[in-house]
Formats: sequence, structure tokens, C-alpha cells
Amino acid sequence: MFNISSYFETNAKALACIVLSMFLTACGAGGSGSDSALSEAGADSNTGADNPIEDVVDDVSPVIISTQPESIIVIEGGEAQFTVGATGGGQLSLQWKKGDVELEGETGSSLNFSNTDLSAAGQYSVVVTNEAGSVTSLIALLTVQEVEGGSGDAPVDETPVDDETPVVDETPVVDEPVLASVELSWDIPELREDGSDLALYEINGYVIKYGIDENNLNSLKSVDVASQDSVVIENLDAGTYYFSIATVDSDGIQGAYSTQLEQIVL
Repeated sequence: MFNISSYFETNAKALACIVLSMFLTACGAGGSGSDSALSEAGADSNTGADNPIEDVVDDVSPVIISTQPESIIVIEGGEAQFTVGATGGGQLSLQWKKGDVELEGETGSSLNFSNTDLSAAGQYSVVVTNEAGSVTSLIALLTVQEVEGGSGDAPVDETPVDDETPVVDETPVVDEPVLASVELSWDIPELREDGSDLALYEINGYVIKYGIDENNLNSLKSVDVASQDSVVIENLDAGTYYFSIATVDSDGIQGAYSTQLEQIVL
């Protein structure tokens, strides 16, 4: 079972922190590995006619808006942009609004204005929706300053000219990318895959595999402390990611990976 619980922001990078709870069992009796799917702790592993396997459907993670649109002041005829960052399970859809009116065709993660006129001023928000429901962002205000004289040119700066020629810093400004940080948490297993007891000292650690291709999870994260029950995976670009975790016992034998979790990060 997987649940999104919180998010946080730090410095100039917006970090969507997604807590994913996992139930694990360890390797089979005697430290032998297994390719079979992991069951929840204490579950019966028999697959006979008297014990049919029940289908398990993960709940869709609700929407979390990690980056809110911010208010903007723009000179008439200038350019402006609102942006939003969001995470959630399944397919996300977006709809920008001015006041209570939906803006036709504005369904992306940004809302752009070019040659902005006075009529564009107002309150804007965006609704992000998935199968679990909808979340509306905070309201962002667009203020359009009228150009004096209506000529369409920018206002004249009448500040007295200094005799000294100012030094202009021509270093290009590079926008920092919006990255995501995913926190995985799990229950420390007390049983092996065959149902036998598993003590903490018999656990060597855990290994998490993840990636953007569900058929090729080519990134690994190792946890070498048996008592640790969470880990943060940082610097994820926007996209759909898949995660799976397995237990490694004291003999260095790795158990089967858990069922994959799909998570969309904007």
C-alpha cells in the first residue's frame, strides 16, 4: 500500500517530498532468494485451489500542489507567466481559470501572456485533477501597469545621468530546474518469504530500484542499516517514476522486489 503524506520546499528549488509506505518480507528460509512477488508480512504464500490469490489494487495518490503560482506585476504590452508544480498518482490534468471562468485551451503547467493589455489584469488560479479528486491552487494576481500617454512605449526614466559609466554585469541568468525529492518508507519485516521468523540482526539492509521505464528500473539506492525504515531519493526531473524495494539478509542474499509503485512528478 502506498500513501502520499507531505511535501516541502527549500531554497530556490521546489522539492515535492512523497512518502511511500511499503510492506516487506525478507528472503526465503535459510537465506535463499526468490523471484516470486512479495506479500505483506504474515500473509499465506500458498497458491493452491483452496487459497486463491486476491487481486490488490493500490489507491491512487491524491494531488499535491508543490509550487504555487505567484502574483505578477507587468507593464502594459509586456510578457508574463504563471507556473504551477504538482504531484499525484495516475494521470494529472490541469485547467487554468480567471476568477471563476475556465480559460479555453489553457491546460498546461504554465499560463503565458504576451503583449499584455489592461483587460488581462485579474485573479488567476489552476485546478489540478486526477482519479482521487481535484485541488485548486492559491489565487495569483496579475497587475498590468498602464503606460503613460498610451503610446505603448515603456515609461521614460528621468533619473539624472551619473557622469561615471556604470558597470553592467552581462553574466547570463540560468534558471534553476525544479527538481523532486521522493522519500520512501517501509515496515521492517519480521517474517521471511516462507513465513518463518526473521530477527533484526538477520537483516543486512535494503535495496531500492527505480527509473522512468517500468520494464527497466536502472537506478539503485542501497540502505546498509537494518533498523532504517526510510530513505530520500533526490534530484528527480519531472516525469513518471517507478519504485520497488527488496530486503537483503545477513548472508548477503537479496529477496524478491515488492510490487512497483508508479508516481508522476511535475
